[in-house]
Amino acid sequence: MLWETPAKSAKFIITMQLADSVDELELMLRQEYKTPLTSRLRERILAHVRGNSSMASRPLEVIAMFTRRTQQMLETSPGIFDGHLDVISTYNNEGLEKIRAGDTMKKSRFYRDDELKRLEALFNYNLGFTARAKYYEQLAIGIKDEASLQRWYYHMKTAADMMGAKLTRKTAMANGYAAEAAILLVKNWRERAIECSNRAIQEYERSKDSSLADVAKRLIEGRNLLGSA
Repeated sequence: MLWETPAKSAKFIITMQLADSVDELELMLRQEYKTPLTSRLRERILAHVRGNSSMASRPLEVIAMFTRRTQQMLETSPGIFDGHLDVISTYNNEGLEKIRAGDTMKKSRFYRDDELKRLEALFNYNLGFTARAKYYEQLAIGIKDEASLQRWYYHMKTAADMMGAKLTRKTAMANGYAAEAAILLVKNWRERAIECSNRAIQEYERSKDSSLADVAKRLIEGRNLLGSA
């Protein structure tokens, strides 16, 4: 047939109108919002991450849709953003900054307060998960990235506290990830405490300074409580 049916014509016009007002990435994010991640959108997201260090110029809604997909990709394909995890963190932080600045317009309406709280919790969850990925990325090359570990704990705990009982599964996951980070933090600080105690005790034993006897005694007791490294 040389003509379109009315239904097809209307769909074509709507699509063209959207294309006039948004770019290809935003159009794809909107059209595929409720569908499983397609290879086409996956490649478009990867290209954007590799070529764009910021999304600050985009509306909050677009940042939310984009980071929703990057989070899905991180969860299903660990390592997919290795070398670009800081960019993913930047996008999520920019989303948080827009919420805090009151930049909450969503096309024809504003976000409700409960929507904003949920979105803020999800940005924090994404930041915690990305920091976790960064920590393990660095650990694989022999680096204990304390800053990423602390961000991992902070954002996951913040997300869990904000979600409360409304997102039961997500809240449980956030608390679990926060606990994982806390255990690693305690382990790291325990190792540091033992190391510093050993050095201090060795120095006391070398110096034979009687004025340090009480300090040395407390250090030895503390080290014994911590156990051997």
